[in-house]
Amino acid sequence: MSRSKAKGTAAEVALVAALQRLGWPHAERRALSGINDKGDTTGHPGLVFECKDAKIWNGAAWMRETEIERLNAGADYGILVIKVPGIGYPNAEKWLTVMDHDAGYEVWSGADKPDCRWVKMGAVGLVKGLAQMVERERHCGPTPVTIQLKRHGADGYWDLMRLDARCKLLVDAGYGGYAIMDVATSDTMKEHNDG
Repeated sequence: MSRSKAKGTAAEVALVAALQRLGWPHAERRALSGINDKGDTTGHPGLVFECKDAKIWNGAAWMRETEIERLNAGADYGILVIKVPGIGYPNAEKWLTVMDHDAGYEVWSGADKPDCRWVKMGAVGLVKGLAQMVERERHCGPTPVTIQLKRHGADGYWDLMRLDARCKLLVDAGYGGYAIMDVATSDTMKEHNDG
């Protein structure tokens, strides 16, 4: 196995463990399926998580990939999860998530929003957006910070948020929780090839 493949596998395993702790106890790695890929994990109906662990970040390409996988899975939302340098695999809940702001608007407006500081930024890229998020979180203590980042060369924004804060919103919106596995959910998972 190549070093790059091993890093990707380790990141996916860490993401699964974090998702299990954060509201999806049945999350697991998904088998690769080529051009019909449906994300890196399964066990969370209606959602696609795509995980990346790379030195050079390519947000636009990764978000396009996440959207294709969301469509392949017939999921409501696609969430890109990026391993943050300096934050190891055991702390994956602190990794960066990126979601299209407009696509996720229903989640943000319909869920009980946790105490969260929203910061709107221009098109400065994911790395600078993350740096701004980390810097602001230092001053906000336990209050999560969400960066609304203008997309380069396109209309709209991406929302940058830590995985634990993103999962809290998704669980509050009905996309997870420890009581989620009932017969109806199980049927839905089979319908979406997610179980």
